[in-house]
Amino acid sequence: MAAQTPVYLYNQRQYVVLLEPGARATIRYEKVYAKELTIHRGVDNLLEFAFINQEQKPVNIAGKEITCRILNYDGTEILLQKTLVPKLPITGITTLQLTIADIENIPSQYCYYSLEIPVDAFDYPVFVDANGGARGKINIVNSVLPAFVPAREITIPSHLPPVPNANIPNITYYSSVINTKEFPVLSVQTKFEEFTGNITLQGSTTGDFARPYPIIGPISYSNSGTINNVQIQTSDGHFTCANTDLLRTGSTVTITGTNTGSGSIVGYSSGVSYYICQSNGANNFLLSSLANGNPTIATTPGTTTGLTFTVNGYTGVEGYNVVGYHPYVRMQIINLGTNPVLIGNTNVLSGDVVEILAR
Repeated sequence: MAAQTPVYLYNQRQYVVLLEPGARATIRYEKVYAKELTIHRGVDNLLEFAFINQEQKPVNIAGKEITCRILNYDGTEILLQKTLVPKLPITGITTLQLTIADIENIPSQYCYYSLEIPVDAFDYPVFVDANGGARGKINIVNSVLPAFVPAREITIPSHLPPVPNANIPNITYYSSVINTKEFPVLSVQTKFEEFTGNITLQGSTTGDFARPYPIIGPISYSNSGTINNVQIQTSDGHFTCANTDLLRTGSTVTITGTNTGSGSIVGYSSGVSYYICQSNGANNFLLSSLANGNPTIATTPGTTTGLTFTVNGYTGVEGYNVVGYHPYVRMQIINLGTNPVLIGNTNVLSGDVVEILAR
């Protein structure tokens, strides 16, 4: 017979005292009522409050807008404020309904809560602990989901870019070392801008990487290529082309050749490059001489016979999950580079890995 473990599904209900005129405090507020409440991060939470008076009788709270506040442990900050939702208001029962989104940005911690109810022209506290205090204890915990671990930026050393015309065809460099004691389950995210080259995630049993070994890779990236059948559609830099997977917002396009088509680009000279500031990723794109896309280039609609449009390198974000235990991890980057390109009046060197995050 398989072992069985009983589990329980119930609502947390807390009895709280609302002083009513004319009621006599014949029975002390019992300590059993003053239990510590718990909020679980990662799921929706429902807390019930049952309002009673000094005589331990239900209080009619129909029509009352009752406010619940959750305070940090030293009482210096309101972490959350929300209006209770009536459930059985005539018998004094109302609920605090918390969604995942309500508490996703509140870290696990011990807190206090307080309740405030309007009575005539005044707002009165509700007594929630055994000593007649207006603050009760509440614990926010990570019991359902693990604690959130923010991503940490992994540093990339300064390095010269590869410049083939200067006999520097490629350059190899390494990220800073990731100590996996800080990341029991390791994921790495890398951002590329116009990158052509290879990356490898390496592991080592020692922090000096005297004997590194490959974990993932090498993986090659190159989204350079020529786009075909380019047509100018408007006077503000809108182009169309044959379907391709090379178009990525933020990449640059280098244009070469002598234009004999019916369209034109104002200020064009062979070898100039422009930013793709907008694209559908398949067959149309908008060009600008500035990375922010404003303004776009001036054009005359028509064909572009004699011109070659080349997209430079891979632009995008890639993620890698490291499987197994590796005490130390780093990223090896081999940048194969491209020739410098002219953006407006400025020479811009080849693309690169611009950001690495780990968590």
